[in-house]
Amino acid sequence: MCINSVGNGDIDTPFEVSQFLRQVYDGFSFIGNTGPYEVSKKLYTLKQSLAKVENACYALKVRGSEIPKHMLADVFSVKTEMIDQEEGIS
Repeated sequence: MCINSVGNGDIDTPFEVSQFLRQVYDGFSFIGNTGPYEVSKKLYTLKQSLAKVENACYALKVRGSEIPKHMLADVFSVKTEMIDQEEGIS
């Protein structure tokens, strides 16, 4: 959703998604490892997703003035593929 919105020219959505995911992550982190195993596993996945969105927002903020808007989606998709390969996700 974050990367697709940048590709469509919507630059505000990634920051809104990042803020929402941060609030959800902060809320669930209070539970910690006291809940069932599935909760801690989902929390780990949420943390990874939040990192990807925050990286995209960082790149958008830093590179937004350097790269034309129509090329920003390509920058994010390449970066996301590299992160997925590092994590072993295909």
